[in-house]
Amino acid sequence: MTATLDTKADEAGKKAKRKISLPRPTLPDWSRRQWAAFGGASTVVLASLGVAGTSLFFWNQDSNLRDAYSAAQKAACAYAPKLENYDSKNLDPFFKDLINGATGEAKKEFAATAAFQELRNTLVQAKATSHVDDAQCGVRGGTTDQVDVVVVMSVRSGSVGTQGQMVPKQVGVVATMSLIDGKWLCSKVDVPFLTK
Repeated sequence: MTATLDTKADEAGKKAKRKISLPRPTLPDWSRRQWAAFGGASTVVLASLGVAGTSLFFWNQDSNLRDAYSAAQKAACAYAPKLENYDSKNLDPFFKDLINGATGEAKKEFAATAAFQELRNTLVQAKATSHVDDAQCGVRGGTTDQVDVVVVMSVRSGSVGTQGQMVPKQVGVVATMSLIDGKWLCSKVDVPFLTK
């Protein structure tokens, strides 16, 4: 009796297994051309998304660089005239402005110059004065935290040598502006040319 039950159970299990089998999933009945077109379109869409993502990344990078250039240019245009605005009757504000707007080597150099008493005495004896009438600025290049800005200034300067007459001249400098704690400061000044 046991053998009969086991055989019947085996036969019932086999029938159950046959009944449980699921149908195979089928793909749409497309021709090879349709599948190739679908694959090509998918590739184009994925490539377009990749290009768009890359473009967005570089556009954002360019935007950050443009913002840095703009801010550094503005700071340099405000700072550079301080290099040429002075009056021998009151030199302390001149040196203070130079030091406060500088960082690194430029700050050290301006501090040393401010402490150089012979220079002060020479400027006072010469009755030297200088005033910037106009400054034009343009970015030469750089990164998001250090930018070189070319500044050309129209300056009038006078001294005992000019009999107190203010003589016009053009002064050009390249100011390297560095972003320090969220503020653009001058880290280097080059004076490549002086013209009359």
